[in-house]
Amino acid sequence: MTVYGMGRAPEYEIDPSVAWQGRLPAPGGAESGMECAWSCDGRRILLRGDGPLLTGGGCEVWAADGRDWKQEWPWRSSFSRRILSVAWSPTDPDVFAVLLPDVVQMYRLSAGGDPSARDAAKPVWEWNVWGFTRTEGQQPQALTFTPDGRRIAVLDGTSTFRMLSVDDGREGTSLWVRHPATSVRWAPVGDRFVIQGDDGTYLGGGDSSKRSKLISTAGSATPLAWSPDGKMLCRADPRTLLLRIWDVDGRLLVELEGMLASGSVSFSADGRFLYALGAYSVCCWRTDTWQRIIGDLITTPSRLDGDRLAVSPGGSHLALWDQDRRGFDLYAVDADRLLRGSQPAARTYRNAKVVLVGETGVGKSGLGLVLSNQAYRPTDSTHARQVFTFEETEVELPDGGAERRETLLWDMAGQSGYRLIHQLHLAEAAAALVVFDARSETDPFAGVRYWARALRQQSAAPAMLVAARTDRGGIAAGDKRITAICEELGLSRYFETSAREGWQIPELAEAMRAAIDWDSLPLSVSTELFETIKQFLLEERDGQRILATAGDLYRDFRRHHASLTDGPELRLSFDACVRLLELRDLVRRLSFGGFVLLRPEMLDFYASALIDEARAQPDGLGYLAERRALAGDFPMPQEDRLPSDEERLLLIAVVEEMLRHDLALRESTEAGVDLVFPSQLTADRPTEGDPDAADVVFQFDGAVPAIYATLAVRLSRVTAYSSKEKWRNGSTYWAKAGGVCGVRVVQAEEGRGELTVFYDGDASEETRFLFEDYVHTHLMARALDGSVRRERLFTCPRCSYRVDPAVVRRRLERGAIDVLCTDCEQVRIVLLDRKDRLAHAAAVRDMNASADAGRDAAANTATIRGKLVTQDYDVFLSYNSADREVVGAVAERLRAAGVLAWIDQAGFAAGDRWRDLLEEQIARVRAGAVFLGPHGLGRWQKLEEQALIDESTRRGLRIIPVLLPGLPLGSEPRGFLGQWQAADFRVAEPDPFTRLLEGIKE
Repeated sequence: MTVYGMGRAPEYEIDPSVAWQGRLPAPGGAESGMECAWSCDGRRILLRGDGPLLTGGGCEVWAADGRDWKQEWPWRSSFSRRILSVAWSPTDPDVFAVLLPDVVQMYRLSAGGDPSARDAAKPVWEWNVWGFTRTEGQQPQALTFTPDGRRIAVLDGTSTFRMLSVDDGREGTSLWVRHPATSVRWAPVGDRFVIQGDDGTYLGGGDSSKRSKLISTAGSATPLAWSPDGKMLCRADPRTLLLRIWDVDGRLLVELEGMLASGSVSFSADGRFLYALGAYSVCCWRTDTWQRIIGDLITTPSRLDGDRLAVSPGGSHLALWDQDRRGFDLYAVDADRLLRGSQPAARTYRNAKVVLVGETGVGKSGLGLVLSNQAYRPTDSTHARQVFTFEETEVELPDGGAERRETLLWDMAGQSGYRLIHQLHLAEAAAALVVFDARSETDPFAGVRYWARALRQQSAAPAMLVAARTDRGGIAAGDKRITAICEELGLSRYFETSAREGWQIPELAEAMRAAIDWDSLPLSVSTELFETIKQFLLEERDGQRILATAGDLYRDFRRHHASLTDGPELRLSFDACVRLLELRDLVRRLSFGGFVLLRPEMLDFYASALIDEARAQPDGLGYLAERRALAGDFPMPQEDRLPSDEERLLLIAVVEEMLRHDLALRESTEAGVDLVFPSQLTADRPTEGDPDAADVVFQFDGAVPAIYATLAVRLSRVTAYSSKEKWRNGSTYWAKAGGVCGVRVVQAEEGRGELTVFYDGDASEETRFLFEDYVHTHLMARALDGSVRRERLFTCPRCSYRVDPAVVRRRLERGAIDVLCTDCEQVRIVLLDRKDRLAHAAAVRDMNASADAGRDAAANTATIRGKLVTQDYDVFLSYNSADREVVGAVAERLRAAGVLAWIDQAGFAAGDRWRDLLEEQIARVRAGAVFLGPHGLGRWQKLEEQALIDESTRRGLRIIPVLLPGLPLGSEPRGFLGQWQAADFRVAEPDPFTRLLEGIKE
């Protein structure tokens, strides 16, 4: 039996409310992948970790023995027997489960905790993983206990949880969810759970476990934790360094800003505190006021990250991984003393976003001016969104504090070219004004239905109907018609206004105030430093500068605030604040060059002009040559253009944005590469063939052009199809399996569409099933909730007569299954629908994955173009020249993934000073990759390796050893390189390229 005592306390800054109690060693000499978990009574702790190259390491259980800790259960890893996941029972402190690549094992420790006992070394039962992982490349992801401790859920790598009995390991009824999951955590109380996967974080369970709610686009690597009562969920966002807290229904409650929280999060056992692992410290907040307690509980000299903080559920103990001393430090927290500690100054506020939408020229900008207390002035049509400050107030809180409330008015440009772009900005609206022009005699409500339904698709915010410019003539609609359209579209109030005369402006402003439900908006808690940075960035945004690098902005900030101590934490806070403002659409980071666009509405301006030019093409095919788009060769007011150098960069970002959001296709032609916009096609379909052939019709509500455009773009990117024809409101596709599939869309009225799916005679039933399911899934994801309706069309196989849908409905209501063709009177047409469908969920997911891959590949061409223009290399590749061919192939794969690699032959020019350029490039990259192959280290590679090591020591540069095929076993890197996780191309699993890519982007 191994026993550990107190040992020597770390030389950290530790708050007096925290007491260090000891250190446990890394399991089996593990160096990475550290994980710790407490038993439900807090008397045991399970440690897991990986050794170099995913070998070594293991898993150990330690139990408290007075002030000492004794080892109860050791397990050592090997390459093929590496522990993927561990979990304690939430109800039994003696039971835990282990997931290996090939088996699930359940262990029960003896009450005495004797590690030599037979039952401590062998599992109670095993469950064969390979019983379900039959798909190539599929492997189990994680396991967890259900809250009652009676079942274990195993994630099988798809969308299915395999449910195993804790008693005997027998598999019960599986749980299926809509989204492939890589991790799951059940709430400690109730039936809610949160799943994470590559496409986001979803809240599931409740009445319908199959209808999960997306709460974040952050994927499976994001730390999260439930509160002990199961009523709150906290997640650390590594992109913005925010902490976000939701309620059990997925409503965002709180955002904690500026905390540099990038790692583990956990609630205390009594739920009074929230702990988070920051960049260099452990932080703590009260959960009743969300105020931070003390400065930092524990401050370390080394950067902290990962899932390396665990809070005991049975008491007030913390376990924290010490990277420098290779062990888990254990701390006891005095909760009462913690509450008596001083609280750093914090700012509490809420933001409300009110959007003004409507067609161009209806008077939105004039309303925005007077509602924001500016003098009225005539305005031209807005060519980009504008943001006005409606008002700022301060509200006293019951605890004596104050809460600042800011309301922003977003004036959305109304031109048709902006509709696709502004669809992306309607989410998170707290209220909306749908504006129409009272003077119009032809159609005063033009655009009202579209915008009202587009709003409902993105937000549940209350919306009001506003007639503008009523001083220039009467309303061209009666009261009954206005009342009817308000009831139809769910518009809560109606106002007749004049911005010039001020008519009903005070009443409208008061209605806006009343419509905002401040308690439903997330509370933001910020630090003084974060507020200072935000104010600087907003002042820069309101100035003359439009495009700047984050580095230049940071240097200007330091000049303005010279009293602040420069260092890694200040730069982290600055970068996090830029990302936060980006989330609120106030700035935009470009994907290359480290540039920040301080006026992101310029993206909309250029994108709309580009789309208008595509629509104006004389052949009606809705395209523009990519070279023209990137050169700015399209009509636009000269006074609104950026300087040529800035415009060149912005146009690259515009093209990337449209490709990334499925608004455009990138198609190669004999004349070059074209950007094709399906929503802008004006050509009619040729009359050849049977344009009325149809199989099923979908009715839906929402932004019809945008929904169809994204469907057409994504279908063109699915590898199972190739584009055949495109025309106004329709397109056809060759199916690789044979036959032609097609879609047509008609907008019956604004915001209400009808989409028809059709095929030719060569399309098989399997092809039809899959195509229809994909279209249906697309509509369900993008149309207004509950609005998608599906109707099968039935046709006589002999004479092609189509049965009236009303006749079909009446026959089915009477229990009939067929009907006699009333045209040829020779055939009875079967009216059975395709209810007994093949299981297409996995196939549709594969199609979506294929479309996503095609989208990313197209967008990455723009990303790489921007990085080349700005010389923004992501990774430095160090390799032996004898391995140049294989390394070059890896560099090309990285390039296709949007990662620009620096290699010597591409980066050096004749006459350059080699050593100076080497140091310069290594100082700028985000990561370094050292390739080790059968030829050993090259002469220059040794110098490069040392330069990488020096840079890693200076600024923490991430280094990735890459092991090439042919490298003998036992030749793995040791010393400094050996401490880094490698991408091993000698093996297929885990996928080495994916590991390399993740290492570069981390």
